[in-house]
Amino acid sequence: AAPAGAAPETRDVVFNSQDHRRVTLWFALSRASKGALTWSDWRIEESGPVNAIRRDGMAFRFDGLAEGRDYDPVRDPGLGTRGGAGAFDAWHEPPAIRVRRPDGTRLRASWWAAGVVLRGQASCCLSDSGVRARLADEIARVRALFGARTLFLMHDEIRVLGQDAPCLASGRTAAQILAANVRDCRRFAGDARVAVWSDMFDPHHNAVDGYYLVRGDLAGSWQGLAPDVVVVNWNAADPGHSLAFFAAHGHPQVWAGYYDTPVADIRRVLPLLDRTPNVVGVMYTTWRERYDDLEAFARLCRGR
Repeated sequence: AAPAGAAPETRDVVFNSQDHRRVTLWFALSRASKGALTWSDWRIEESGPVNAIRRDGMAFRFDGLAEGRDYDPVRDPGLGTRGGAGAFDAWHEPPAIRVRRPDGTRLRASWWAAGVVLRGQASCCLSDSGVRARLADEIARVRALFGARTLFLMHDEIRVLGQDAPCLASGRTAAQILAANVRDCRRFAGDARVAVWSDMFDPHHNAVDGYYLVRGDLAGSWQGLAPDVVVVNWNAADPGHSLAFFAAHGHPQVWAGYYDTPVADIRRVLPLLDRTPNVVGVMYTTWRERYDDLEAFARLCRGR
């Protein structure tokens, strides 16, 4: 709640009902919250073309009208610019739409919009030919610039997948799209060694049905991983099943531990790592740039 005497704050939440005809809303506090919270003047309304995407096969259109003749082209200048180039937010004022029809005319519009989740996270389209070309170019430039012999792919927590026109036109499931993409990246890497985060290929983690805005089930995404791909495993919630799964598929594994928790937490997984074949290392992993525990972490991993 706002401090005493402060003006009330406005919160906007955007959601896409997709093919669902019923939506349940909760107004609640978490158990850890303190104080009181008052909701007032809340409403649900259509948002307009916030974060509208314009690409081949993904147009904004009014039923029965022609763009450029009956209405001006609709583009959202706030798409990917909120807070800097490439930065997304879930809500901002939608762009104005100028239609050459009398006031009061009822129109039906449709468009594609970027799926923005959590704190401004947006995903690229893994079926888009431009994305594949960019990935190939970036991998080639990184190898040339740094002489990189190992590449770490950023395929983790992909929260929007399989929803847009290129993905739907491909006829592939989300799992097949992801598998094809990581297979492409492995090929682009040539003779370099490739490592990848585990979660999107782990049936005991995020490779499941109903993961955020992924269309359908991700089961089988792991079929895109060649046996020589190093899996950087961070499934702290179920390390036993996860380590065994990737070991059965022949992957070398690196355990990603720490995550700014008590350094002694690594002790519980070390026996599992000892029993798992082809575990090639342990990675000190911090989100907060905390390196003061690095030496203690290393001593525990080395058994000293």
